[in-house]
Amino acid sequence: MTDLGSGTDAPARGRVWRWVRWSIIAALAVLVIVGVYSATSLFWAVQGVRDDTLAASSAVTSGDFSAAAPAVTSLVESSTELEEVTGSLTWSLASHLPVVGPTISGLHELSGGVAEVAVALAPVMDRIASASSTTERIAAVAQSQEQLRALADATVVASDRIGAVDPALLRFGVAEQAVALQEGLPQVTSLASAVADASEVIPDMLGMNGRRVWLIALQNPAESRGSGGLFSGYALVEFLDGRPTILEANTRKEELDDLEIPYESVVDADSAALWGDYLKEWASFNISADFPTVARLAAAGMADRGTPVSGVIALDAYVVQALLAGTG
Repeated sequence: MTDLGSGTDAPARGRVWRWVRWSIIAALAVLVIVGVYSATSLFWAVQGVRDDTLAASSAVTSGDFSAAAPAVTSLVESSTELEEVTGSLTWSLASHLPVVGPTISGLHELSGGVAEVAVALAPVMDRIASASSTTERIAAVAQSQEQLRALADATVVASDRIGAVDPALLRFGVAEQAVALQEGLPQVTSLASAVADASEVIPDMLGMNGRRVWLIALQNPAESRGSGGLFSGYALVEFLDGRPTILEANTRKEELDDLEIPYESVVDADSAALWGDYLKEWASFNISADFPTVARLAAAGMADRGTPVSGVIALDAYVVQALLAGTG
């Protein structure tokens, strides 16, 4: 018996298989192109975040706020882009792969955390960068309390997000970046909160609302006193519109040891009975550990000699050393 249709079906089947093969080849080519494009996009996105982070941190550290503001803006864009790239369908699927998967998902969380912080930092940097003098920058910080609180809140959210990433599972140098962020973000939170708190009082302390004169008391911790050490020297520093002027600087022995502090008008009867004449001597008036009381005694003594002060700041040798190291 002869099959009359077999001769005509063979070419048709051949054409179908050729179409299937070319379709498979085309699909593989598309996958390769998409893979290369995605990998390239990821590489440049990661590089962009690294470069922008370095530029922003360098500018802020050096005090170049005119460069810091655009650097932070660039960081917002690059970190947001990296978060979007790593959250795309291609890389979301790749995050389930062994070895490289945790790194991809880790990059997504890291970039998202950095974006959170950069978005909150941008308005603060923009406001400070718009100032042209130290006085204006102080005023800008004072006006940024709400933004600083928002920055502190953003760093808490970012810290929780990045803290959930296990650096031990990350590859290609991402682990080091994760550890740096996990250790650094809590410090940023503390700093932002502290500056927000200080922004309420700094302008007044620096004479932005009128002249202020501060007694800077230098204490020597080598000889114990309740407030931190022997009162050995001092400086009277005037602040007006954010500009400091040293009015007087000398040692205690040279200027104050022959004078007495009118302590009876400052402390209560019990304290006067407890400490007695120790409170009237400049070498021992700070025997108490209650610094507000010590500060009131020092202010009373300065007023009695005709040099009234707005407040008292106590420093020791370690603080002075740190200040000199930071300011040169």
